[in-house]
Amino acid sequence: MKHLISSLLFVSLLSTALLAQQKGQCLCLEFPSGQKTSGKDSQNGKSKVGISIGGFGSHFVSVPVGTTSEGLSSAFEKSLKAKGFGVKRADKTTICIVSGPGGKPLTKGGGMGSTDSGITSLRSQLCPQAPQGVKARGANLPKAKKNAVASKSGKVQIDATVLKKVGGKIVQQHVQVQVPIQKGEKAADVDKKVRKALEKTGFHVQEVEMPSALDEKILVPSFGVDQMQDGSPLQGIGFGGQLPPDFYPLDLGAGRTPAFGTTNQGFGQGTLPFPTPFSGSYGEPSVGQPFPFFHAFPGLASLPGAFLLGTRPLELRIDALTPGFDLLVDPGQALFLLAPLDLAGRMNVQIPIPQKPGLRGLTLMTQGFVLEPKTPLRLRNSDRLVTTIR
Repeated sequence: MKHLISSLLFVSLLSTALLAQQKGQCLCLEFPSGQKTSGKDSQNGKSKVGISIGGFGSHFVSVPVGTTSEGLSSAFEKSLKAKGFGVKRADKTTICIVSGPGGKPLTKGGGMGSTDSGITSLRSQLCPQAPQGVKARGANLPKAKKNAVASKSGKVQIDATVLKKVGGKIVQQHVQVQVPIQKGEKAADVDKKVRKALEKTGFHVQEVEMPSALDEKILVPSFGVDQMQDGSPLQGIGFGGQLPPDFYPLDLGAGRTPAFGTTNQGFGQGTLPFPTPFSGSYGEPSVGQPFPFFHAFPGLASLPGAFLLGTRPLELRIDALTPGFDLLVDPGQALFLLAPLDLAGRMNVQIPIPQKPGLRGLTLMTQGFVLEPKTPLRLRNSDRLVTTIR
């Protein structure tokens, strides 16, 4: 825990120093201390440890037996710098990638993965700040392997970094979830326990599929967590624990948009980077099923509202309407529909998805708006909710 907290503080200080020169995301990858590679996977084959950086592919280093967490971190730092990436060191086990080759900005997040039986935990996190229009929150953690059965008892441990508003200030908070695994338990049952524990702790959980950090052609069924249920953004995730052998793919990431499923982008109009208005879904989008989602405006209730439903993103600041107002869905490629807020300040919407196989893979996006009855009038916007139909 001491190492985790010191690492988060260092990353926070580092990201503040980098903000002035940052053009995209800042992605921090950690191999938590105390681990050593075995050189073998659970099937006694040669193991792999790799990271993926959105738009720049997957990257690997050799994994000799006995390589420590510090050794892995140093090996990736050296390899990425040799390829032209901008890399800063946060601590002995954590590196932060601030740019791609030639100074190109990071805009699609990244992940890390391992098949080595000696590596049992990984951590991926975004720095708290990012330019407007770049995904600045959210992480994914793996679900158990389909049809796997736990060969022995153990536990899953999830450590998340969340931005919370405390006393009018934005602070980082550490939230931990532990879920026991019993010998003989099935993957589907453990997944249900993990999701229930996350939701009970206050996370807003989505079912998503993410490209593997070890092979981007392979999609990994995952839990996507962009925010808490009150809209507080999640910056990073650590995943590991006493995992039964060959039960989980150790594959996670931060700041990525899923290949299938729902995610949040941008921020609602409020005190940035804390998204006072926020969005989410009540289910997963699939062909032939209705897709329920919401835009939430805490503190406002029973007001007329509207939303855009389209297929193309936009990042347009329009201070003339309301200072800080951001249009995040292109209205030229969208429907504009009216929807009221309920007593809880939520705009609840359900759209039908026709039974047409050709719709699989289609990306939809939506953003909500409310006219706040103040003097002068204020037009409030939510963040952008993006979903790709299964």
